[in-house]
Amino acid sequence: MDAARKNEPKSVKNKRAVDAIGSFMWAMAGNLPRFEEASRALYAWNWGLLAELTVDWPPDIKIIS
Repeated sequence: MDAARKNEPKSVKNKRAVDAIGSFMWAMAGNLPRFEEASRALYAWNWGLLAELTVDWPPDIKIIS
C-alpha cells in the first residue's frame, strides 16, 4: 500500500490532502462563521480567499495562518 501511494500522481496526493482538510473543517469548524464559503474556497483551491474567510477562526482551527 505504501509503495502504491509513493507512485501516485501528485494531483491525486493533492486531492487527498484537500479532502482530509475538508473532513477536518467539517468536524472542527462546521458551525463557525463563513464555514460554507471557506469550504467552497478550499475545494476551488483558492488559498487566499480561504485565509481571508478563516481569519477570525480560533488559531488551532484556522486552515491557513
